[in-house]
Amino acid sequence: MKASYLIIISVLIFNLNAVAQSGTFAKVYSTFQTSCSYVYCHSNITQAGNLNLEGAGFTDADRMNDVYNNLYNKSPKNTYASRKGYKLVSPGDPYASFLFRKAHGNLKGDDLVLHPDEGDAMPQHGIALENKEAEIIRQWILYGAPKDGEVVDTSLIGRFYREGGIVSANEPPKAPEEGKGFQIHLGPFFLAPKAEIEFFSKYDTRLKTNIEVKEIDAYMGKGYSHHFILFRYKDSDKNLQPWGLRKDNAHMNTEMVSAHQQSEAIPLPPGTAFPWNAGSYLDLNTHYINYSTTKVLAAEVYVNVYTQPAGTAKQVMYSSLIANTSIFIPNDKKEHTFTDYFLAENSYLWAITSHTHKYGKDYDVYFAEKDGKLGEQIFEGSCKNGIPGCMSTNYDYQHPPVRKFSPFLPIKSQTGNRRIAHVAKYVNNGAKPVTFGATSDDEMMVLLAMYVKDTTGLGEAALGSGKLPSGAHLQLSANVFPNPFSQTTNIAFRSTKPGKFTLVITDAAGRTIYTEAGTSTAGVNQLTVTLADLPKGLYIYNLLLGNGAKATGKISKL
Repeated sequence: MKASYLIIISVLIFNLNAVAQSGTFAKVYSTFQTSCSYVYCHSNITQAGNLNLEGAGFTDADRMNDVYNNLYNKSPKNTYASRKGYKLVSPGDPYASFLFRKAHGNLKGDDLVLHPDEGDAMPQHGIALENKEAEIIRQWILYGAPKDGEVVDTSLIGRFYREGGIVSANEPPKAPEEGKGFQIHLGPFFLAPKAEIEFFSKYDTRLKTNIEVKEIDAYMGKGYSHHFILFRYKDSDKNLQPWGLRKDNAHMNTEMVSAHQQSEAIPLPPGTAFPWNAGSYLDLNTHYINYSTTKVLAAEVYVNVYTQPAGTAKQVMYSSLIANTSIFIPNDKKEHTFTDYFLAENSYLWAITSHTHKYGKDYDVYFAEKDGKLGEQIFEGSCKNGIPGCMSTNYDYQHPPVRKFSPFLPIKSQTGNRRIAHVAKYVNNGAKPVTFGATSDDEMMVLLAMYVKDTTGLGEAALGSGKLPSGAHLQLSANVFPNPFSQTTNIAFRSTKPGKFTLVITDAAGRTIYTEAGTSTAGVNQLTVTLADLPKGLYIYNLLLGNGAKATGKISKL
């Protein structure tokens, strides 16, 4: 009987240890025991740097729990690391985790180079960690450093380092000089061949004073990253979201700062900036697709944030993301157009761009009348730099243009906020209908804009005359209907005074197929154009007034 009790107790202890050894942290803890818990290093006997990586307790579960509590979100004894705001394990941020910085093995990166005051790399009395071992520690931290659960696919990591994978950000940028900004490094995280993922991750800026952000540069893997969006929490509540990579897109009281659909620098216009308070928290949103059929992808994003002292800028730069989620696109290979209206507050528009997925074929933005008629076109998704009037019909959904207005475009009206319409076209040649959604197999209709609410102190470069410029902005009062048309269409425009006009319509190759000249009256003018003999297709109209004002746009013949 006594022997039976011993067997039962042994089985229970074995099972407790088996449970304790499951999960990603168990693998990390095992690495500590193999490489760090020497009798002369971080053991119960000798705790170098006051750090015990062996752990106290009778069972493995006890010892693991003790080590975890010694590490998670705990300040290091190293003075330099503590002053920088690092933790021994900073959940979600390996590069602010002193433990990983010291024990990253042979993994490379400028943000892993130790400052002389951080001391030597670890382990000092043994062989450096293998890449896979060090990577598992990094991934565990990146996913929030949980005590329990399997959060890292170690088979992908092994495959990446064994077979060789794709490094998405193979030429990361240098970080801003100290005192002039800081760098955010999200990743790497690993995607299997043909896999896709969109992650969010809360980020602690560790700002000790209020600052202003004057430029944001994002660097991503060309051809693999779908987008990166930077959000900022409106307060510093640490409970807004858990640490680490997450799929939950609930932002809970955030504001968009910048959106990037490719690697790019966004320097704000002189005199403008994003104000960030001390202790600001960000939400980092990245979307990656691995198009390879054979190789594992290491996906990551670098963001350089350039700063200046608080109170330097004259005006605050604002950002907005306007989405039309009510889209349904049948897979009938036909073109479907969606128009969405919203009221824009009285402001001054600096930049505007669009976002769709693979079925997007065009994206345009207009001022709109109260009755819904489209007026001035202010963005053309098929044209370089987003400026209406080009001959191109090619909308590149992966790299849509960004239109920047210099001077800023006033969004004003005498009766209050201005109505704006964004119009998107899609052709679904896929296997099933699609609706609004986050994956590349879904679709999106999203408008992104950056603007200021006042131009005081920005000078003529930002404001100009304070009036809409002539020339390219006559579209404010131009409208084409019906469009598309079968035989006859009308072009209506508003002229402030009588004067000469010339209408020229060209085909996609630039050949002139219709001209008309005459005299406009003050007020609304309407031209009726009969083009019954034209073949089906897309055409461009250019309407020029005698004072140099111009309207241009597309018309389609059915």
